[in-house]
Amino acid sequence: MSYYQLPRISNSDLSIAMHMLTGAPYEKPESAFRFGGVFHELLLEPEKFRTESCHGLDINLLYRMHRTVLSNHYCKALLEQSQKEKVILWQEPTTGIACKSKLDIIVNEESDRPLVVDFKTTSARSLSAFLQCCQMYHYDRQMAFYADSIGAKEVCLIGVSKQAKRLFFVQKYAASPFMEEGRRKYRYLLSRVKELDLFESIYYARQNNTVQEVSAAYHTTPNSNS
Repeated sequence: MSYYQLPRISNSDLSIAMHMLTGAPYEKPESAFRFGGVFHELLLEPEKFRTESCHGLDINLLYRMHRTVLSNHYCKALLEQSQKEKVILWQEPTTGIACKSKLDIIVNEESDRPLVVDFKTTSARSLSAFLQCCQMYHYDRQMAFYADSIGAKEVCLIGVSKQAKRLFFVQKYAASPFMEEGRRKYRYLLSRVKELDLFESIYYARQNNTVQEVSAAYHTTPNSNS
C-alpha cells in the first residue's frame, strides 16, 4: 500500500476537512501543485526524476530554481547530511487519531534536537511576501503537524522563489507563537474529524479527487453541521 492510500490522516487531509467544515470552495491550483511536486522530486529524489514528467511545465525554471538551492551552502549541506522524504506513522496524543507525515528533510533525527526542513516553491519576491504565503496556505499548521510527528524542537521552511533567484528562510522553535498557532489549528481539525466521524469521507475525497463534491454533499446533508 502506498503512502497516499494509507488510511491515516495527513496534513493534506486536514485541508480537506477544513473545506468540509467551512463549506469554502476547494480551489487547488493544479499547475502550481504539479510544479511543486516535480521540483521536490528533482531536488529530493533526483533518481526518480524524468524529464517526461515535465510536460507543460517550464523546465528551464525548474533547473534554475534547483541551481539556486544547490548554490546555497546551507541548503547543500542539508541535502547531503539528512534523511529525505521519510514517512512517519504516528498517533496524535490529544485525539488518539492515527496520522501520517512525509517529511522533506530530517536533520539529526537520532539526536534530542531533530530539525524538520520543508522546501516550498513560491511566487513571492520577498521574505515578507513569503511570510504572507505561510499564513495563507497554513504552513504553520503543516510544520507543527510535521514537528510533532517526531518530536522536533525546531523547523525550517525554505521558500524557493520562481520570480527571483532568491531563497527565503523561516526558522521557528516548536514553542514559538507560529508553531503554537499551527498546533492549535491541526488539533482543532483533528478533534472535529473525530467528533463528526469524517474519516471515510476524507479518504474517499482524497483517493477520488472529489473534494469539492464531497464537501458540497456534506453541507447539504441535514444536521451535518450540528
